[in-house]
Amino acid sequence: MAEANEREQKNEQRKQQIIEGSIAVLKEKGVAASSMNDFIKSSGLSKGGVYHHFKSKEDLLIGVLNYFFEQHVTDISEATIHDLNAYEQMRHFLTEREEILERVGELNQLMMDFFAHATTIESIRQQFELQYCHFQDYIALVIQKGIDNGEFKSSVDPYAIATGFMGVFDGICSALVVAPDRVKFPNYAVETALAILDGIRQQ
Repeated sequence: MAEANEREQKNEQRKQQIIEGSIAVLKEKGVAASSMNDFIKSSGLSKGGVYHHFKSKEDLLIGVLNYFFEQHVTDISEATIHDLNAYEQMRHFLTEREEILERVGELNQLMMDFFAHATTIESIRQQFELQYCHFQDYIALVIQKGIDNGEFKSSVDPYAIATGFMGVFDGICSALVVAPDRVKFPNYAVETALAILDGIRQQ
């Protein structure tokens, strides 16, 4: 049992080593110009060692996306304190994850590159859809909680507000690519989202 656990741990470490090396390549070359040979070289492992974990470039790209979401995105919602009221929970969601959001900003160019390939690589589109739905459902659930508790206006559509919150971050991330000197991330996104939150609050 101990040997099996140790072997599994080593496999996970190698997988992470491959992914982190691949992220460095992707940041430098971009998704289209990067190759499996680039990823193998950056990993420091043998060709067989890399192909043991990832059967193709597309498979590895999905591995990178999953790693990004698990390490830097999913925690933003899962770490939220659930015993707060809905308004406080949303404020916590928006303001208490600055370190994670800054990391998201650092990898923004790469994520935009992935996003562009979502139109032609179905598996990438599916990963983005999965994460989008995860966040949309989470935020809508908190907004509905606030409506039920009388914290937010009863006329509010929880999914419309959830989509608006996400649109703020997606839009500012896009602006960060084309006009980085005009955008402060995550500051502008957080401030705008907080303004929306205050706008739906029951007076």
